[in-house]
Amino acid sequence: MVRRRLRGEDMIAATIRVNTDVAATDGRRASDRRPVARPSTLREADRLPHAIDVLDLSSGGFRFRAERALPVGAIVSVGLSGPGAAEGRIVWREGRTHGCVFTAPQTAATVAAAFDTSTSNVVTLTEVAPVARTDAEPERWSAPARSGLMVGGALLAWGIVAGAALLF
Repeated sequence: MVRRRLRGEDMIAATIRVNTDVAATDGRRASDRRPVARPSTLREADRLPHAIDVLDLSSGGFRFRAERALPVGAIVSVGLSGPGAAEGRIVWREGRTHGCVFTAPQTAATVAAAFDTSTSNVVTLTEVAPVARTDAEPERWSAPARSGLMVGGALLAWGIVAGAALLF
């Protein structure tokens, strides 16, 4: 706060910062929340995934329910089907329900695309008939034949070594 004198009167100058997600006067949100009720994945700083249900979403943040209570103040990343992942900070918790503010506000297009059920990035796999193998395994020699080949190869190698030793 700064006190200034202007035309003989004392004036006070102050900077007021307003939370862009929650208006301080009446508790209403600055951006409308869209009900979602869809599963997603949340990652804390340890990058381990947590299965969550995103309950509602806005450009400023989201509300979710997790299997376990997560700490207020934790920086998290939430998977948004369509746009990808968004980073935020948990600002409140009631039991397993949490409120999170995005680090950077999301655009209206991002919010609209997140959890949009009219388009999907999931591909349904259909069963395909098995393909006949064309790379049949080669016939193996019998155990006595393989043993004879190894012994014969070893004797031949020693014969070459002995012959080379006699020449020098």
